[in-house]
Amino acid sequence: MNDEPVGDPIHSSLDYALKKYGKIWIWSILMTLSAAESLRVLSAVSMVAVNPGRSALEFGMWVMAMAALVQSIAGFVALYWLYQFMRAEIVPMLFPGTAVDPMAQGGELLSRAMGAVVAGVGTEVAAYVLVLVSRLKG
Repeated sequence: MNDEPVGDPIHSSLDYALKKYGKIWIWSILMTLSAAESLRVLSAVSMVAVNPGRSALEFGMWVMAMAALVQSIAGFVALYWLYQFMRAEIVPMLFPGTAVDPMAQGGELLSRAMGAVVAGVGTEVAAYVLVLVSRLKG
């Protein structure tokens, strides 16, 4: 991973800095999205766990519980891909001399992480729509 600046020193240094910190910036945003998604899952789980005044869970609670399970899995998958990206791209960039995985494709790892985040958020949206439609029907 030789991303050292070449050519015009000013433009190359700027390109190198943007490339370096751009990777960290995108990784940070996806990490924050994953953390926020995890917190939202905890709120859904607590809503199902508390279930005040009801002896049995209603349909909406089951939908929310299943959505929370899918979101949890998606969150862990996203964290796995973000960890792989950090290990393959960020650590070698910040600590020169660290072993670099020649097979790692940074863009592909970030794309997979983003897909997992979108799957988790999409599951939550689908659950809310399903609960809303079921309440409107009956």
